[in-house]
Amino acid sequence: MRVLIDTNIIIDLVQNREPHSDNASRIINSCVKNENIGYISAHSL
Repeated sequence: MRVLIDTNIIIDLVQNREPHSDNASRIINSCVKNENIGYISAHSL
């Protein structure tokens, strides 16, 4: 599946913001394991 990763997902993961950090970690890990394909918009960076 293709997943568009919002900037908030990255921030939640890096700053360990609860209650969203666990879900953010799952999303990123699924992309690292090639279970999903993650995309980040260029204007988000």
